[in-house]
Amino acid sequence: MLSIRARGLRFIMRRAKPNEERTLEEDREHFKKITRYPPPKTVSYGKVLLNGIPSLRFTPKNPEPDCHILYLHGGGYMMGSPEIYRSPVGLIARMTNTVVTAVDYRLAPENPYPAGIEDCVAAYLALKNETGGEIAVAGDSAGGGATLATAVSLRDNHGLSPSCLYMISPWLDLTHSGESMNTKAELDVMLAPDWIRTGADRYRGNEDASNPGISPLFADLEGLPPMLIQAGDEELLLSDSERLADLALKAGVKVEIEIAKGLWHVYPLFGGFIPEAKNSLKEAVRFINEHNKSEN
Repeated sequence: MLSIRARGLRFIMRRAKPNEERTLEEDREHFKKITRYPPPKTVSYGKVLLNGIPSLRFTPKNPEPDCHILYLHGGGYMMGSPEIYRSPVGLIARMTNTVVTAVDYRLAPENPYPAGIEDCVAAYLALKNETGGEIAVAGDSAGGGATLATAVSLRDNHGLSPSCLYMISPWLDLTHSGESMNTKAELDVMLAPDWIRTGADRYRGNEDASNPGISPLFADLEGLPPMLIQAGDEELLLSDSERLADLALKAGVKVEIEIAKGLWHVYPLFGGFIPEAKNSLKEAVRFINEHNKSEN
């Protein structure tokens, strides 16, 4: 049974879900308003450049040495920034006691695919050169898709692998072939099918949505690092997570998946508000620490 806080938040989110299409600029401004909270007081943060790509670094007190997390924010590849994600990314830094760097990758439609993924890969390479330690890659929604696409590109083009991948409600199939796009349309309190389709068109530019770089669900998964996938069972993108887990296992990849009953898209990011999210983040901490610190 959902906590009282989760039920209350779901009710508020459902009432706030737009009934008519907003412009992209209105969407961007709305996103800023709902994610304006600061990081925990015990986590400091500041701007850094990774291969010239602006990023935000979150540092807890006395962080673990020789390990790092690269975080890729959500927002449909067309909105969002590390600044907007200060609260959830800062919380991840505090709970893992690990330095986290969030990448301000280029957004569509001004910069369609592959610009954003190129930035994520370049940021990883710069971070690896800077630290030389273990690096986990994590992200939510579109950032979850970028997490998988980045890992595939690192494997194929650089012979490198993150220590692990942590994906929150990842957007992996921009062809919209998952059945949850239909079966969860009325239940999802955050996303609408038309918004998802518009975002996919903006991001893919002139490329086909089935391109594995755009829809990494269709990529070769063999040899990728261990994965943790977390999603709510009332979200449009649920099928993306379920299919990735199945395909990864078939490819011999170690994978864990958590489907939270009664919860919504990217619910773990609400770890400061609802106990269900905090519990899922504790699992993420266990997973990341297990793989990021295993060789230290």
